[in-house]
Order: sequence, then structure tokens, then C-alpha cells
Amino acid sequence: MKRLESRLSDNSRKIWLRALRVLLTLSTYIGLLALLPGCGDRQTSRTIQIGINDFPAHELLYLAQEKGFFREEGVDVRIVEFSSLGDSAIAFRNKQLDGVATTLVELVTESADAPGSIKAIWALDYSRGADVILARENISTIAALRGRRVGLEASSVSLLLLGRSLQKAGLTLNDVKLVEMDPLRSESALETSKVDAIVSYSPYADRLLKRPGIRKIFDSSAIPTEILDILAFRADFIEARPDAIKRILRAYVKSLAYLRDHPPEAIAIMARREHVDTQSFREALESGIHIVSAEEQSLYFSPEGLMEQKIAMTITFLRQIGRLENPIPNIRQLVFYPALPGINSKP
Repeated sequence: MKRLESRLSDNSRKIWLRALRVLLTLSTYIGLLALLPGCGDRQTSRTIQIGINDFPAHELLYLAQEKGFFREEGVDVRIVEFSSLGDSAIAFRNKQLDGVATTLVELVTESADAPGSIKAIWALDYSRGADVILARENISTIAALRGRRVGLEASSVSLLLLGRSLQKAGLTLNDVKLVEMDPLRSESALETSKVDAIVSYSPYADRLLKRPGIRKIFDSSAIPTEILDILAFRADFIEARPDAIKRILRAYVKSLAYLRDHPPEAIAIMARREHVDTQSFREALESGIHIVSAEEQSLYFSPEGLMEQKIAMTITFLRQIGRLENPIPNIRQLVFYPALPGINSKP
């Protein structure tokens, strides 16, 4: 009887310990969730969350965080990584982010769906070869994509690259079969022939081009300056904290200067976060991307300047392909101009 009681006692103790472990695990998990983007009130949080994707030019924001440039400028910034433009766009729309490194396609579509919600504050880079269309080795031209399956993020700038490449070949988006997928899924989908081609970009495309049976049939150097990456912020954040915007941009300018003055270390930091070798990262920056300098920003952020012109071009294209229904009455409302005069002077 005592043995039975002892056994029951032992079993009860084990059950209790297992339950305690579960509760501790759950409490830890809940604690971690509280640190994830979007948990908590972004309106009252002093930590500024900026979303980036795995794209070489976006890493300059990460470099500013790692080198402490945001902290030097008196702003608490957290860089949040996403695996696709679509994911970062959703997080921004759900107010889980204050700012996001993105493209004009996302800027326009977000503005159409939620007027007055977003503004461009900086031109990060334009693609001159970093965005590509990859295909199986039996497909050598864009024209050969007629009737084929093409994998892409259909709500992102990938649609612009594909659409423009098809236009140049005398085709339209209706001539191909679009298959919605994120960059990670598209890698395996192309390798296993689930799709015939994909729209991709560095570093995903760089990895794929090293594998047999895959070739590049188009890249953004054929449409220079049309694919523009920007840093955009929520309009309500800009209104509430305009001084923070200037501080963020000053920190980013420091990051540009650090890349210029200490290229080996800067490239090593950025390449390590993307899990690529430094040589590949350097080549992507130097050959496939033009980083827009601080001096060039005035060309973009002036009334009727390059930013407004390129937004207008993006709107026209999205309407032509039937991907933009809601009107955007005032392009100038999508751009925040007052930040630039303050980036070279302390508040």
C-alpha cells in the first residue's frame, strides 16, 4: 500500500513538474511575442520599428543600427527583418511598423487602399540589374514565356519588372500564368519545375544562378531607374514626431559615409546578416544597385522632382495592367519634403 502511495506521489509530482514546465514555456513564449513587431501600441512606444527585406541596399539601415548611429542621433530604432516585400507591407498596413524600406509599387498601392497613410521620406536606391527574371534552361527569352507559369509576389514590384519585360517583348501579363509565391518558395519551385520562371532579386537570385539548369533572361538594367527603393513612414508618425524623422535620416547618412570610408568592415557586417559571402555582397552593391546619395536627394524631393515623376509612372503602369482601381488624387501627398533641410544640422 505504501509502495502504491509512493508511486502515486511520484507520478503526481512528475505530472505537476511537466505542467510547470509547460506553463513556464508558455510564459516565455508570451514574453517573446510581446517583443515581436506589432505587439503593443505603436502610437505610445518610443522604440521606432523599421521593416527591411533581404536586399543589399536595405542593409544600410541595419548597418546604422549595428554601428550605433541611431543611438548617437538620439533615437531608439529597431530594424525588423522580413522575408518578402509582401510581409513587410502587411505589417506596415497593420501598424506593426513605423517605417519600411520598400518600393514605389507598395507606396502607391498602400496609398490607394488607405489614403493619407504613408509618405516617402528618402530615395534609397534604384535597381540596375539586381532585380531579375530567371528561367529554366530551355527558356532563353522573355517571348518564350508565353503560356508559361511565372512565380512572383504579385502584389509587389516584381509585377512591374515582369510587366515591363513582357511589354518590351510585345506581350502582356495575360500571356503568362502568374503563380503567387514569396522569394523563398520560388527558389525551390523553379528548381523542381513547378514554375517555368520566377521574378527574383539579390541575394536569392545570386544563389540560384550558381545552380545548374537556371538562366537569367531579363534584369532591371533594361529599365534603368524604374525600380526605385524608398524609405517610407506612416503619415501619423511623421506628424507626431517630425524631429525623429530628421534624426533617422542623419543616422542613415552616417551609414552611407561609413560604407564609403570603411568598405571592408561595412560590407562584412551587412553580408553576414544576409548569410552571403562578402564578395557576392560587394558585387551586388557595385554592379546591380545604385545607392542614392545624400547629395542626390534634392533631385527627388523637390516639387515635380524625380520622386513625383516616378510615382506618376508607377500609377500609370499599375492602371494599365488593371492593378490599381482606387484614385490617387494628389501625388504630392505621398511625399514628405521638410525632412531634407534638417539632415545636415543638429536640432
